[in-house]
Amino acid sequence: MTDRQTQLEELLAHQQRMLDELNSVVTGLRNELDLANLERTKLKTTVARLVEHYEAADGGPDEKPPHY
Repeated sequence: MTDRQTQLEELLAHQQRMLDELNSVVTGLRNELDLANLERTKLKTTVARLVEHYEAADGGPDEKPPHY
């Protein structure tokens, strides 16, 4: 009975270590995803501001040049 109990304890220890490693990986990936989303939001804001600036300064992309 002791051998069986030892085997089960070893199996449990390996599974616990694997769970801890997986949790670490998932947490790291979540952090990377959060950073990527933050960067995407910043880029969207920057592009929107550039478009607004371009349209305000130039009259927009559909305006004909003055020589027409």
